[in-house]
Amino acid sequence: MRSLQRKVDGLGAANKGYVWGDYEENNIYSSEPEAEKREFLRQICGTWRSETGLDIGCSTRIFSLLAAEQDATVVALDNNMASLDRLYRSANKSHASVLPLRLDISNPSPGIGCRVRWTRKFGQVAK
Repeated sequence: MRSLQRKVDGLGAANKGYVWGDYEENNIYSSEPEAEKREFLRQICGTWRSETGLDIGCSTRIFSLLAAEQDATVVALDNNMASLDRLYRSANKSHASVLPLRLDISNPSPGIGCRVRWTRKFGQVAK
């Protein structure tokens, strides 16, 4: 098991081939607007005290982890595997309650199976 764990830990996702692969190093926010956005999110999380959060386009992982610090369980969506890999590793290291999922929000998963009843499409609530 330890050998397998070392192999899995050593895999890492490459930025190659992803449009947003270097977003963390080249994002659109300068330090001041980013600090304002962080403070705004802290205030929202502190005021509403939600148990769950949804981060659509989690790219830099900063805001998913920030919401998780406020005791929220966060579902983080992105189409960039490198971003999701970095988020998974950061959340795992800090024991944050974050579930990174790959999803192209512009083309979400359809329902599939016999008569489209085996699985629900993304966002469909169970009855």
